[in-house]
Amino acid sequence: MARSSGKLKTRHIVFNGKRTSVALEQEFWKAADQIAVINGMTWLEWVLMHLNAKPGNSGRAGWLRVMILETSLTGSSASG
Repeated sequence: MARSSGKLKTRHIVFNGKRTSVALEQEFWKAADQIAVINGMTWLEWVLMHLNAKPGNSGRAGWLRVMILETSLTGSSASG
């Protein structure tokens, strides 16, 4: 099994009209990229779709990690 580097990679987005950033481990970004392509989306479209469904008490990065894991386990692109 490949060992995670644990390095965070930051991507900048505009969310709810504000420029912000999301930092995830490189492995999570790679998975998000692949999931987005499978669903006919860009990584940004996929991220924004899930951030729009994020509960108010969840952080952006944590929520995206959960969505990536959930999608990987279920094969579904549905949010929330």
